[in-house]
Amino acid sequence: MGQTEPIELVEHLKRGNSRTNVGIWRMPLNKIGQEADIAFRLSVEAIDVSAYYRSTLAPNTEYARLSVTRLFDVLDAIASNRGSCDCVLIYSFDLLLAGLKEEDRNQIWQDLYNRFPNRERALLIAIPETANHLLPLEDMLEKWKKDGRLS
Repeated sequence: MGQTEPIELVEHLKRGNSRTNVGIWRMPLNKIGQEADIAFRLSVEAIDVSAYYRSTLAPNTEYARLSVTRLFDVLDAIASNRGSCDCVLIYSFDLLLAGLKEEDRNQIWQDLYNRFPNRERALLIAIPETANHLLPLEDMLEKWKKDGRLS
């Protein structure tokens, strides 16, 4: 299917044709800070996943150990929760990914590609277009693209 525009990717994810309804949007830098407006235009909900993650921590927590399991659980909670929309634009995900080792980032992408079926809501994960080092490895990224889950 190849790389698509964000609106096409959202429609693809909402149809539920894939086993796992998670997509990656390589967001242009000039769109950063406009996530709420973009989400409105795409008819999806916008969630700052970094802020969401911090809200799950105990009060007065100074340091939070970020792990594959905790990050996966945060995304699972968002996707499994019935919200106002059936698709969520996840942004600031790059900030959390940057705190993980490369092997852990690769594990997250692998899990999101294969092990995230049957959730209430689809996830459109925004990654700044220049953050190539945070994306899946090339062979895995090609699978996302082939499945039409990359914009």
